[in-house]
Amino acid sequence: MKISQIRIINYRNYNDTTIYLKEGVNVIVGPNNAGKTNLLKVIAFLNSRPTKLKISDFNYNNLFDKHQAEFKENPPKIEFYYVIEHSFNPETIDSSLIKLKNFIVYEEDGNLLKGENENSYKITGKFKIAFELNNKYCDDYKNQVAKLETSLPPKEYFKNYENILEEFLDKYEWTFYNNANEPILNHSDIETIFNIDFIPADRTTDKLLPETKTFIKKKIKDEDSALEIKRDLTDTINNKFEPIINDIKTKFKKGQDCIGISKGNNILEPSFKYDAPLEEHFQFHLIDKDMNYNLPLENNGLGYNNLIQIYNILQFKMADDYNILLIEEPEAHLHPAMQYQLFKYLQNLEDLQDEKIKNQIIITTHSPNISASSNIDDIISLHYYRERANCNVNAENLKMKFISGDNEQQKCLNDDKKHLAKFLDVTRSDMLFTEKIILVEGLTEKLLLPFFAQKEGFNLVNEHISVVEVGGINFRPFLNLFKETKNKILCIRDCDTDYLYNYKKYQDMPSILRRYYRASANINIITQKNGGCTFESELFIDNFMNEDMGINKDTICKKLLCSVLPKAVYNTDLRKNLSIDFWHNNLDKIVRTNTLDKVKKIMEIYKNKYDTETNSDRKLKINKLFFANLFLSYAKNQKGAVALDILMSDFVEELRIPEYIKKGLEWLKK
Repeated sequence: MKISQIRIINYRNYNDTTIYLKEGVNVIVGPNNAGKTNLLKVIAFLNSRPTKLKISDFNYNNLFDKHQAEFKENPPKIEFYYVIEHSFNPETIDSSLIKLKNFIVYEEDGNLLKGENENSYKITGKFKIAFELNNKYCDDYKNQVAKLETSLPPKEYFKNYENILEEFLDKYEWTFYNNANEPILNHSDIETIFNIDFIPADRTTDKLLPETKTFIKKKIKDEDSALEIKRDLTDTINNKFEPIINDIKTKFKKGQDCIGISKGNNILEPSFKYDAPLEEHFQFHLIDKDMNYNLPLENNGLGYNNLIQIYNILQFKMADDYNILLIEEPEAHLHPAMQYQLFKYLQNLEDLQDEKIKNQIIITTHSPNISASSNIDDIISLHYYRERANCNVNAENLKMKFISGDNEQQKCLNDDKKHLAKFLDVTRSDMLFTEKIILVEGLTEKLLLPFFAQKEGFNLVNEHISVVEVGGINFRPFLNLFKETKNKILCIRDCDTDYLYNYKKYQDMPSILRRYYRASANINIITQKNGGCTFESELFIDNFMNEDMGINKDTICKKLLCSVLPKAVYNTDLRKNLSIDFWHNNLDKIVRTNTLDKVKKIMEIYKNKYDTETNSDRKLKINKLFFANLFLSYAKNQKGAVALDILMSDFVEELRIPEYIKKGLEWLKK
């Protein structure tokens, strides 16, 4: 039995959001304050009657937007809709029918829906929990709101409305409804469907958890020896403390006669009686494996105690219950390797039990180690979009990103999903926890983008913007995760097209790259526009100035080129003048044959075009292209090292940001 859907209306940052859950493990990811903890609280409401809420528990955007319209006539309320699904075989004993009897949705003919095979049936149960104003106070509420002075400024008017709502808050109550939207009186019908354990992020790590005590209490209750143990403990205590008992008896003997107690045919006798709950005396302690001595749990590290507490809850589940485990940030205090091991244990929980326990596990996490270890089908992404007209939590099951009704498209999506499963590692999983992302091809861009952004006036770390290296040109699997969302994705892709010999395609390349994502306004794919075919060559071109072609000034471009040139070129005068003619006339200064052949090969591509070109601007462009591609030819096999050298150089602050990168960052910054 599982919760398959939860719809949350007007609760905290949820305006109206439906979340779909599956059997087994569900991994809830997203940025801070996206609504992950709020979701767990809504699920936990099923297991115990919720307490009174505060005004701050209402969705404040709704209150502000609707207090003069909808909420003027109808008091605001909070609603939670639950859908529970279960498949069962009528030939076996199954408690689900009893648990869901008041909420089952039947077919039109009055029968249950058939399951996946002939011997099974599918049960669907639906109900609602609402926090709402008692009906008998609704008229008073409307009368009070009607008296508000409507000519006041909006903020002042809203403050007065808040005061009225605060006065009526103690008249609010929780109401439970069945699938026909009729109130039910027996709240336990809902509270006993699941056994829910909520393990919060701020869990203590050195105390015995209630789940363990409950399990021990049940086991003690099943034992016939419990009363006998208490009697034995009572006898032992009385024997040990006999001198104390006798001393009190002597003191009381005279007093009883004087005060008259003995006249009532009773004598007051002192004694000890052990009648405390035995489960309160259960404990765990640590045994040192080498020295064999005992230590209390509080002497253990926080990470290991965290594991112990989670393990306790999992181990002491009752096998005959339908269990839901809500675990908030299981990574707390844990080393990445331990996070991985814990999560794998949770994934394989049923296989590790002697008796299979019926668990649905919902985990919220900020750990890329856990998200990277998750199956894509298990991940649910939450984002809180703060648009004035529609502030709401958006929930997306990532598996739905890779389902299509078109067979050909489905094949592509299957390939994309396999690619993600392989490459969505710890560093790339970081993009699941932020609302703005920069996707880049390689390491050079990843290292330099934070510096470029800083030059543009915003810090990627402070803005929670992830730079993700996709490791090639296959951006599609990553971009598919964010189609039809409001996450802003800047995709920086090399055009990989020769400007000089394929100019038409070079011009068309931006639109060619964007063709799959034209409908996605949140995705911006940018590429080179000034002649470069890669990030490195465009960086060089956009930093090339006329003075680079002189022999006197030590310019940025000369320094860039010198950072990659081999000694056979660096030790010559060639590095002092970035003119293709100067290089052509002085090639004999390169003494190493391999280096000379490489430079000649690149020069052959551009020299003839340069000599036959009559337009001065075009000649300058060809000159830039020659040196840009010479720079690229030496940088492409050491991109990470080149980027680090640039970041640590004395000219880094003077470095110009490539134009296409600058425009992309401006778009992302908005």
